[in-house]
Amino acid sequence: MVFQFYISISYINSGKLPEGIAQTIVTPLYKGGAKCEPRNYRPIALTNHLTKIFERILKDIVKHLETNNIVNKIQHGFTKKKSTISQLLNYYQDIITMVENKENVDTVYLDFSKAFDKVDHKILLQKLHQLGIRGKIHRWIKSFLTNRQQRVLVEGFLSEPVSVISGILSQPTQLVTSYLILTHLVS
Repeated sequence: MVFQFYISISYINSGKLPEGIAQTIVTPLYKGGAKCEPRNYRPIALTNHLTKIFERILKDIVKHLETNNIVNKIQHGFTKKKSTISQLLNYYQDIITMVENKENVDTVYLDFSKAFDKVDHKILLQKLHQLGIRGKIHRWIKSFLTNRQQRVLVEGFLSEPVSVISGILSQPTQLVTSYLILTHLVS
């Protein structure tokens, strides 16, 4: 454990990742329905165990955002003491107030269900820089995002690696952190 910690610190200090850490093997998990339909499978990403270090760094970034009140006040998703329910209650109250004041109310609903598949790495890195995440940690995150590859494993056959140019892994901490970073300037 101490040896792993030492190796991890040396890689963070260098701003680079160990060879192969950013390679993910994706395997399809059958959800039900017709087996010939790709939509009936959920991709499961199998990652290197050293990505847990990355998870810890992301947790520290979230802590930094919360401690320094960088998270937008109207942000309800993935924040302490708030939820989609609190957001809906605020929204409902805003509508009631507008109707009582005889104001027009227009609503647009957007579905961001696949938004994390499209996260642009350059934008995410720019926002990290704007939030004060710089230096070695920024270079390390950049290395993690820009040097990622994935392979697909189906029935024992492994594809050739391909570069991952957008999106984030579906690890809970990575989703939360990316969401908070990307939405912090939205008001």
